[in-house]
Amino acid sequence: MNFSEYVADLVAKNPDERVFPFEYADKKYWIKQVEQTTGAMRLLKPNPTASLQREIKTLQDLNQRHAAVAPSRR
Repeated sequence: MNFSEYVADLVAKNPDERVFPFEYADKKYWIKQVEQTTGAMRLLKPNPTASLQREIKTLQDLNQRHAAVAPSRR
């Protein structure tokens, strides 16, 4: 199973986990999924997918500037 298939399997098995670690080929990674908002939180965070995309973009920009952040993989 390649990396992408492994990640897809983990995501399918952990749909309610917002953030969780895993290891692949002796390296540690973290998966961060889109937040599932309910109730009043939908008013405070109306578009969690866009929020996660902004976070990814910010981390990529910081990484290009050699800041001390983990590189993102999509």
